[in-house]
Amino acid sequence: MNTWKESGQSIAVFCKENKLDKSNFYLWMKRLNPDADQSFVKVHPIPPVITDDNILIIHLPGNVKVDVTSATDLKLLRKVVISLGGAL
Repeated sequence: MNTWKESGQSIAVFCKENKLDKSNFYLWMKRLNPDADQSFVKVHPIPPVITDDNILIIHLPGNVKVDVTSATDLKLLRKVVISLGGAL
């Protein structure tokens, strides 16, 4: 690998002049330096921060309450409200 880097040639030219298989060259390049060709970076999502300022609390009969925040799935909330409508 050092010889190729020092040559300043492209991999294709270097492999041709040195009678090397280009596919094997790339394979060894990857094996010798596995971190060099990272296309993706692992991302660790952080859960959203919800403060008390963003909460709507709906009190229902039977000591039931529904907390609605800015992170609430509105489609799910709609289904819950419709379902509870028949029980009230």
